[in-house]
Amino acid sequence: MKAWYSFVGVTALGRGVKALGRGVTTLGRGVTALGRGVTTLGRGVTALGRGVTTLGRGVTALGRGVTTLVIPRCNS
Repeated sequence: MKAWYSFVGVTALGRGVKALGRGVTTLGRGVTALGRGVTTLGRGVTALGRGVTTLGRGVTALGRGVTTLVIPRCNS
């Protein structure tokens, strides 16, 4: 992932990252963030509570100043 954007303690990773006001982020196609510290990212991905976000398979962000932990996956 090359593109990234950081604002209001939230870090977004991935291509086509756009910031839409405080606590609102859109990450690529079909991905929408709603409300402060609460984010919904595509199919089967749900964010729970302030500063707690789940970003797809193997990627999780937790706590204030949201830090993302990317776990590479091997597709054979």
